[in-house]
Amino acid sequence: MVGVDPGPRIELRPARAEDEPLLARVFAEGRGGELRSAGLGELEVELLLGIQRRAQDAEYRAAYPQAEHSIIEADGEAVGRIVIDRRPGEIRIVDIALRETCRGRGIGSSLLRALQADAAATGRMLGLYVARGNPAARLYARLGFREVAADEMYVEMAWQPEALGCAGDSNLNNRGAVA
Repeated sequence: MVGVDPGPRIELRPARAEDEPLLARVFAEGRGGELRSAGLGELEVELLLGIQRRAQDAEYRAAYPQAEHSIIEADGEAVGRIVIDRRPGEIRIVDIALRETCRGRGIGSSLLRALQADAAATGRMLGLYVARGNPAARLYARLGFREVAADEMYVEMAWQPEALGCAGDSNLNNRGAVA
């Protein structure tokens, strides 16, 4: 019998002050191209990215004061971040971002499936916003998320447990590991 590689072991841990370089890198990899394509110099891009990152963090903390700010680790390597707000009736993925070099390895899919299982086990909707044109929207659609609202910049997507007939225990354990 041929063994099947189950993919990387995914764990979440609380973000700490010493994670700031990783968080800045993940943010820059997601946004730096836009600024560079606008013709800005590297120094201007770096300064603007820092300002935007701090503003985003402050906005998330104000809008979602109870949210979990976590580092995503794959096989022990810090590869991204996720902000999750758990409320009655909904688990909201406020933000999720992976290092460019870590995309396409099944990390995001594994994490999203674990959150879907958690939502199913607790009878909650799983929701998120995605920027228009973001390739991640295709992943969300493949995993059963459906568009529920949209504006010029963002699409709100949601996954309902009954949409896929999912039920049962979450495979995201209380230490934040995907089992």
